[in-house]
Amino acid sequence: MINKTVAELEAAAASLTDPKNKAELTALVARLKSELNELQGKHESLRVSLKGFETTHPQLTEAVNELAGFLAKLGI
Repeated sequence: MINKTVAELEAAAASLTDPKNKAELTALVARLKSELNELQGKHESLRVSLKGFETTHPQLTEAVNELAGFLAKLGI
C-alpha cells in the first residue's frame, strides 16, 4: 500500500510542469522513501521484540487485542 502511494507521488511529480514544484515534490518523495527504508529495518526489530513480549505477557497481549478490536468496532 505504501509502495503504491509512493509510486503515485512519483508519477504526480513527473507530470508537474512547474520546475520548482516538480523539484520540491521530487525531493520530498525521495526523503519519504529514505525514511521508509530506514523504518523497514526498525520494523523487523520491533516485530521480533513484540513477538517476545506476546510470549512473556500473553494475558496483557490478549486484553490489549480485545480492547483494540472493540475500539475498531466503534470506529475509534
